[in-house]
Amino acid sequence: MHALVKFLKLLLLLSVFLFPACLGKRAISMKQKADALSVNKEYEQAIQAYKDHIKHRTSLPNKPDWENPYIYLLDIGDIYLEMGMVEKALESYERAAQHDVKQGYVNDRLRYIATWYEEQGKIESAIEHLQKYREKDELLFDLMLNRLARKLVAMEEAAEVSESSENPVPEVTTVPE
Repeated sequence: MHALVKFLKLLLLLSVFLFPACLGKRAISMKQKADALSVNKEYEQAIQAYKDHIKHRTSLPNKPDWENPYIYLLDIGDIYLEMGMVEKALESYERAAQHDVKQGYVNDRLRYIATWYEEQGKIESAIEHLQKYREKDELLFDLMLNRLARKLVAMEEAAEVSESSENPVPEVTTVPE
């Protein structure tokens, strides 16, 4: 299975690098390079490639009005989160919002941080994070908060049951007189 994954990654990279060259186009765009680096977990280089892509796209004089290259700050934040660098991820997501990336996209990533905390077993941190950003989208954040709160209560109750079964209360017996 591992060999198959390696083969598919190699095939993907070859197609990204070679196929466009066969068509007479530039071998690879900065965005494609960043994506490929990210897939290969070459995170520092991927982050730099995304930054280069943002810089290039924002410098174009004839860039379409609908294009917002700062959306790639979300990809950078995703990489930081994959690396376990929550604060850097959050900074990247917040910068995206400051550069007018659609709030819904940013909110998805803010909830993704809460999911990351949950996957790490840090339910309290996930809840605190969601409460901090709740005003961004009360409905969706509250849905997630509710689910996490129920999960936290269930975990606490399970811990109490486990603890009580490990330390049973001794029975009181009366001694006949």
